[in-house]
Amino acid sequence: MARAVFTDDAKADVRALAVEDEQAAREGLRIAKELESSPYLGEQLREKSNLKPLAQADCRKVKFDDPSRRATAKPRYRYRLVYRIEPHDGSPEEILIMALGVKPRVYRDATARAAKRMHEQAQARRRRP
Repeated sequence: MARAVFTDDAKADVRALAVEDEQAAREGLRIAKELESSPYLGEQLREKSNLKPLAQADCRKVKFDDPSRRATAKPRYRYRLVYRIEPHDGSPEEILIMALGVKPRVYRDATARAAKRMHEQAQARRRRP
């Protein structure tokens, strides 16, 4: 079973969301816990122009909202949880939560964080003998 790990930035996202919408923050944490047993629960991000870096980093998303919000409310899902399964090949060991929050902001933040993560991993591979 994989374990969900929040980056420091994602932890800050949860705290900020809790101030804005506590129930939505709780729902995001519940989803993160659910990902431990179902890592492929989220949709794989597609290579749309603004999401291409996230797709290349093999990131996934889960749409969610405050569970008490009416199902007919528009927009239906205001929030996103963006994560990456590591290692991305083979058996998942870690669900890395990259970002959590309001849709437009979460993609922008996750893009920068995914690029940073990919850079760190590339450097670590180069250092190995």
